[in-house]
Amino acid sequence: MIKYILIICVTVIFFSCKKGALMIHPTDHNLNMDAVNDTMLPLAVGNYWIYQISQDDTLGGIHLQNSFDSVYIEKDTFIIGEHYYKLCHTNMGFYNYYYFNSGPVQYLKDSSGYIVTKNAGVLFDKIHMHDTIRRDVYSPYDYSCVVPDNFFQKQFLIGNYSGISMNIIYIRNVPAITVRDTAWAQMFVDNIGIVRSFYYFIGCMKHCWTSHNLIRYHVN
Repeated sequence: MIKYILIICVTVIFFSCKKGALMIHPTDHNLNMDAVNDTMLPLAVGNYWIYQISQDDTLGGIHLQNSFDSVYIEKDTFIIGEHYYKLCHTNMGFYNYYYFNSGPVQYLKDSSGYIVTKNAGVLFDKIHMHDTIRRDVYSPYDYSCVVPDNFFQKQFLIGNYSGISMNIIYIRNVPAITVRDTAWAQMFVDNIGIVRSFYYFIGCMKHCWTSHNLIRYHVN
């Protein structure tokens, strides 16, 4: 009788330990999934975003044009040991909303709160909110800087969203006056990507904008 009691006790203790060990695994898995899903630009092969161009007037009117672009992630690759994703366009005239300094961006990497280019340029930064993260000097009187900022429940073609805007601000130091213009912005929404980008277009400086507006997307 004592033998059977010992066997039962050992069995109960064994399964209790196994259950306790297994309980920690779902917690770890959920934490990892949260980290993966927390991105302002989902990077995975097969993801795509479809944009439509508009000319925007001084009253905020958006005048959609009969011109579109599909941005899609063609493949992923390793460059000097770093994992990048290759973006492609069907309309190369739309490269502006993935533009960084020296030209259109083709390879991107997600790096813990940053979206960076192959040349280590910061396309997106959600850590240094309201700070200047880059400054390009053109002359003693003319330079630009990139400053991230929040936007809240802003209306876009696909709905109302909150997110982060990467703003390129041109600063012109003229005698007796300082002119600050937000000349460019890329507006990111969590787990969607860029929902709108805009910039001045020639012939209507400080008043009119060219915009690229997200109208449809698919992310894995």
